[in-house]
Amino acid sequence: MPARSRGRAKTKYVAVALTSNKLAYYVWKTAGLESLPQVSAQDATDLGHEPVETSTTSTKLYFYRASAPKPTRMTKQFATASPGGTAFNVSSFVAADKIAEAAGKGWKVTGAYKRLSLGGNSTTACGAELTGGYMYVWSLDTADFEAYKGALGLKKLADFTDTEDALAVRGATFPRPAQASFDPPTGGTFKTFCSTDSIDSLKTANWTIHGKERVKRSYFAG
Repeated sequence: MPARSRGRAKTKYVAVALTSNKLAYYVWKTAGLESLPQVSAQDATDLGHEPVETSTTSTKLYFYRASAPKPTRMTKQFATASPGGTAFNVSSFVAADKIAEAAGKGWKVTGAYKRLSLGGNSTTACGAELTGGYMYVWSLDTADFEAYKGALGLKKLADFTDTEDALAVRGATFPRPAQASFDPPTGGTFKTFCSTDSIDSLKTANWTIHGKERVKRSYFAG
């Protein structure tokens, strides 16, 4: 952590649009750019930073602490207030529709947009659907995916529609689906994520449900 940021309480949830159509937003917790010396609230505006909307009437979909996707990162050099002081760099995420505008105000791209990609020879990248259209993505053993995809309500990442792709997230604290488990006849316990709409039928089939989906914006109100 840079010395200028150290000791500054991270109390604000900040969001930037991941795509120009603003279907989904990446969220992180920060002290705010304006808490740094020589950096203003206008710099945050130039990058497209905006507060997270916690109202139940909001239609924005948020990804908090996601492994992917992650937005582009930009860096700008600032001069110190003291004559002869050493200039310093500030780096932060930028909204997809603000990259060109920020570049015109001295910000430079220093980190590429991180796309969502998964899969391997023995695993299948798949998604569980949550309320609101979120698609939570992870890798599941291919044999398990084929055996339980119907019961769990899972879909291959490769078969996602364009809208599902835009709302797909991996490794996020928010949103996050419930999990389901059962004990196969072969022994042991099988446990993984499940689509919200499949929970009732899973209970009927004697699966155990663990936790609840995490999709309510009140999560960010604390």
